[in-house]
Amino acid sequence: MTTATSQRLHPRNGARFHFVREEGEAPRYAATIYTCDGRTIAAALGWSAAGELEIDATLSEGPLRDELAKLARPLRSKAPARMSRWRDVDCG
Repeated sequence: MTTATSQRLHPRNGARFHFVREEGEAPRYAATIYTCDGRTIAAALGWSAAGELEIDATLSEGPLRDELAKLARPLRSKAPARMSRWRDVDCG
């Protein structure tokens, strides 16, 4: 059996987005973004009472944050325990 390491999760291009649902009634997720330039970015996602997405991350506006918001849509409606997706986005 092999174990995944952070280095093996970083794609050669684009970014890998990994979401894990946290315990609780309202869906909240711990998100990790593995970028092609070797960064690992942590984020927390949740939704306000009005249904607005709330992102708690040290992630500035740009393609990675935009993609994180897009990928959050099915998390709210389906609330899976985990989800991983690769996207060909600019890591800069």
